[in-house]
Amino acid sequence: AAGAGERRASAGGRRVGTRVACAIALIAAILIGVPGSHPAAAATKVPGIDVSRWQGDVNWAAVASTPVRFVIMRATRGNAYNDPMYAEYLAEASTNGLVVGAYHRAKVGVAAGDAKAEADHFVDVARNDGGDVLPVLDIEDANGLNVARLTDWVRTWLSRVSARTGVRAMIYSS
Repeated sequence: AAGAGERRASAGGRRVGTRVACAIALIAAILIGVPGSHPAAAATKVPGIDVSRWQGDVNWAAVASTPVRFVIMRATRGNAYNDPMYAEYLAEASTNGLVVGAYHRAKVGVAAGDAKAEADHFVDVARNDGGDVLPVLDIEDANGLNVARLTDWVRTWLSRVSARTGVRAMIYSS
C-alpha cells in the first residue's frame, strides 16, 4: 500500500489510463517536436498522467521518480468551477521537474456564448506558458447536443482559446 500522501499506481484506474492513451500520441509529438514521418521517433512514447482533485494529495517526488514525464491537470470545468487542487499540483509538479499542462472539463451548454465563456474561464485560470503541454479540452458529455451543434461548440471553444493564447489546443475525450 502507498504511504500517506502517495499516489498508488492504480489510483484513477481506467479513467487516467484512457485519457493518457487518447492523448499520448499527440503529446509525444508535441513534447519531442518530431514529425510523425520519422520512423525511430514515431515509436517513441512519452509517458504522462492526468490528475484532478479526485486524486487528492499526490507525492510529486514519487511521480517524478517514475518514467512519467508530463502531467495534465484539470484547471477548470464549465464557466465557473476551478479545480481546488490545480494551483498546488501545478507548483509541485513543476518543482519536481515534470512538464505540465492544463485541461478544461467541458460542461457543454446550449446557451448562446457558452463555449466562449468556458474558454475564457479556462484561459483566465490555467497557466499556458512556453514549454507547457498544449491546452486541452476534455469532452465527456454532449449534454444532448447533436453532432453538428457539439462540433460547433468545440470549434468555438478551440478558436477562442487559440485567439487568447496564440496556441492551438488539443482535444481528448472518453
